[in-house]
Amino acid sequence: MTVLTSVIDTSYKIPRAFIQVSLGVGARSAGSAAVRILLVGLRTSAATVAAGILKLVPGPDDAKTFWGTGSELHLMTRAVYKANKAATVYGVALVETGGTAGTKVLTFTGSASAAGTVEVWCMGERCVASISSGMTATQVGDAVAAAINAQTHWPVTAANVTGTVTITARNTGSRSAGIALRSLASVSGITHTAATGYLSAGTTGTEDATTTLDGVAGERFHLIVSPHTDSTNLLKFKTFADSQSGPIPSKRCRWIAALHASLSASITISDALNAKRGQLGWQENGDTLPSCIAAAMAGAEAAKLATDRA
Repeated sequence: MTVLTSVIDTSYKIPRAFIQVSLGVGARSAGSAAVRILLVGLRTSAATVAAGILKLVPGPDDAKTFWGTGSELHLMTRAVYKANKAATVYGVALVETGGTAGTKVLTFTGSASAAGTVEVWCMGERCVASISSGMTATQVGDAVAAAINAQTHWPVTAANVTGTVTITARNTGSRSAGIALRSLASVSGITHTAATGYLSAGTTGTEDATTTLDGVAGERFHLIVSPHTDSTNLLKFKTFADSQSGPIPSKRCRWIAALHASLSASITISDALNAKRGQLGWQENGDTLPSCIAAAMAGAEAAKLATDRA
């Protein structure tokens, strides 16, 4: 028993036993250890951490530094911590070569005859470009592009050429088709067809999830989050989670993903995988990226699994 010399005056000479009670600091079983989440996703060219390198991620700003602003891993980290501020998060970037990014074009014509606004929503978040009377289509496009680029955590960037604003995903690949983008112009004299739906799908380059997962096989995780939405890649996460499940006391390893597809298509993927350690979220035609839905699910699940709420 520790002697409480910090609170008992040394001049106190009366023999007596002093007991200090410290709650929550006793011996803990392995099953009460922190629930570890692994995020797997893409980085951008601005990343400071190489693909395949496992990193502990204390917060979203760290993910931004590690893997680039608006990258898949940055957005997934934001989603986890929004759902669970006390989460223990690790991340590893996929090795990706080649591929093209998804795009969407907003076109403005005419000249503003009165002040107004152009609103753009990306993944359900809104930005507003203020338009002054007399602005040309080119100036309107510049204002819209600037408003989009000011949203530094968005997974897209924008560039304007004479009123044609091209919005491009920060990451390449077919998953850029999961980025929802909408627009609305409320400006007299300016013609604009409101955008709806998603970015066009980019093409996927070489992206080997198996190699990335094998590289972190020496670590153990409770929840592994996949950004993928196809059964081929999700099967790799199923296999990896099965290999990780045994050594973790009390909490078996699980993998989590999410889909935007129709219910029937989602059921088809679920049936094909038939994964007892897998969990698929589903939000048909949702605004949020499937990878972010899955990450948020992992954050919420980690909070439920935690045995030491303090």
